[in-house]
Amino acid sequence: MVRQFTIRYILISGENGDILVRDDETIRELKEELEEKTGYPAENQILLFNGQVLGEDSTIESCKIQPGDCIHLTPNPVAG
Repeated sequence: MVRQFTIRYILISGENGDILVRDDETIRELKEELEEKTGYPAENQILLFNGQVLGEDSTIESCKIQPGDCIHLTPNPVAG
């Protein structure tokens, strides 16, 4: 059974908020949702949890993210 729960995100600027996720959701999907909330383009986001970069094809469950956990969003500088 798929679980749905809330986690917290923190931006490098200190801004933070909560987001509802599913345990079968991919990190790519999470980045798209965070783009809507934060304005940072999904393709330019680096998400960290417990000091590890989250791979786009991983799921919330496979990353062992639990209700109330916190992820950090860092913008990936675009080469220019």
